[in-house]
Amino acid sequence: GMTLRTPRNDAKFKKLLADAGDKLVVVQFYLVESIPRADIINKFRSLPEKYSQITFVNADVGRVKESVKKERIIYLPTFIVFKSEKRLATIITTSIEHLTQTISILEFDVSQVTFNDANGYKGKGNEYFKSTDYSSAIIMYSKAIEMEPAPTFYTNRAACYLQTKNFMKALEDCTAAIRSESRNLKAHFRASQAYLGLGNIQEAKVELDIATEIAPNDAQVRNEADKLKRINVCIRHGNDYLADQHYEDAILQFTNALSMVPMSASVRSSRAKAYLFIKKYQEAKKESLIVINDMNVKDPDAYFTFASSSYHLDNDLVNALGFVKQAILMDPEHAGAKKFIQNLKPLEKLQKDADAALSRNDYQTALDKLTELHKLDSNQESLTKHYTNMVTCAMNTCQYHLVIKYTTCLMEFNKKNARAYFNRGCARIKLKQYAEAIGDLETAIQVDPREKEYSNKLRECELELKKSKRKDYYGLLEVDESSDLDTIKKAYRVKAKEWHPDHREDHEREEATEKFKDVNEAYITLSDPEKRRRYDMGEEVDLQKVFEAQPDQDYDVQVHTFFDHDFDLFDVIKMYMFFERGGKFGGGHGKKGGPSRSGGRKKFR
Repeated sequence: GMTLRTPRNDAKFKKLLADAGDKLVVVQFYLVESIPRADIINKFRSLPEKYSQITFVNADVGRVKESVKKERIIYLPTFIVFKSEKRLATIITTSIEHLTQTISILEFDVSQVTFNDANGYKGKGNEYFKSTDYSSAIIMYSKAIEMEPAPTFYTNRAACYLQTKNFMKALEDCTAAIRSESRNLKAHFRASQAYLGLGNIQEAKVELDIATEIAPNDAQVRNEADKLKRINVCIRHGNDYLADQHYEDAILQFTNALSMVPMSASVRSSRAKAYLFIKKYQEAKKESLIVINDMNVKDPDAYFTFASSSYHLDNDLVNALGFVKQAILMDPEHAGAKKFIQNLKPLEKLQKDADAALSRNDYQTALDKLTELHKLDSNQESLTKHYTNMVTCAMNTCQYHLVIKYTTCLMEFNKKNARAYFNRGCARIKLKQYAEAIGDLETAIQVDPREKEYSNKLRECELELKKSKRKDYYGLLEVDESSDLDTIKKAYRVKAKEWHPDHREDHEREEATEKFKDVNEAYITLSDPEKRRRYDMGEEVDLQKVFEAQPDQDYDVQVHTFFDHDFDLFDVIKMYMFFERGGKFGGGHGKKGGPSRSGGRKKFR
């Protein structure tokens, strides 16, 4: 019966808290990019069933930014327990036992505990602190401060805030204590810890120097001073390695520093920059995004690193330029950002022109712009996108050799690009390279067997290959496959006249005879709907007996059976019969066994 909610924005998050009334609401603030969703849900699912009256909330910090800012959340994941829209406890830990313990304590309303003086609350707060129940301790110290705002109560509460990593609150309490007592050792020491927790190394050193001046022999102060020295040594070495272009060594030093001061925006930004230089774009993007979003720091290096890594990963030119421009606003002399804009401005113009041409289906203009863009842009993600668009343009402008070229380039980036194999196969079909096309289409199907378009095109290609091995009757008559019967007849007349053996010299007659025979076969096949259908399906059509004369049938009957009256094709039919029977040209014939025809022959018109 656990109630689990995932608000999509700040408004829904606030409503969820309001609707809960007096019931406890436990919120896990997390960054969706760094924690798998299953892990987030399972964290709550592992809690005891007795908490079925509590509302558990998973809040992505990217969706509830106002609430994150209000609650001053720094570390992720952070658990916060609310009641009546008021924060009761903050738990920064991955330990489910700690969360369970806090919930159990809060079910007992500690705010109902009363004492007659501030020291009574302080004593109870100390008890809670020793038992690591920092949330209850904070409530007790707060009641003590309400009765008597003494520096000791502030520094004690600051210690609780440090334990729960609420560094801003800790710093506020230390500042309040220092206002009352400027030489308060605990206030300056804990202020140094709070600053370090916030990543402010210089401010931490200032406070620690004061604490050292107050108590130079204090063991805790000396240990903290040693820690601060180690941090600064790591940062100095990291910066030196970065300047000398020893990026792996720089990353190691910055990582050591971050283990001691994880919230240092400058150190994290420097590590992101080192990742960028060794082309670890995913790590560079993640690190710089933490600085920009999670830490909310206006660091020009972080903005530049995020822009550059995003451009290489996502090929989002417009977004990258936007972040670089922000970096320049923060630092007008930022060398990397200025060079980035100088290099990408021409690309932006070409990209916009190409996109505009594509949107209006002006494929040739788009192809010209993309070709120019391709010469200037060496980013692999960009090249992949450019080649993909160039394939589209080349296919739509019937430049099939270019389609083959660009799809082959795409395959160099990704051997399992099924669409590239498919497009290359389609281009090869257009160029009548059927065997090669079949190979491409079969590969596309192996990579993505669920795409029906690939298998349909393969069957089409196999049919075209089969058809290509027969005589090309459409080609012989020089007509399209969609031509109607009238067009085929007209074409036949022209070709029959052109290849009639009687119109050729002796040395050309043998070739003309074969060609004339093929032309007649083409007409016989394409003028008959059934034969044409079978031919189009790739089947062989047997024409051996089509024009075999019946013993008592006049040739004129045969002529008018197949042809119109515009010209006399007696000789055409006669010759076709002779070719099939191995005959040779000679005098005219009448009926079988009869005398020759008298009179002249009709000529082709």
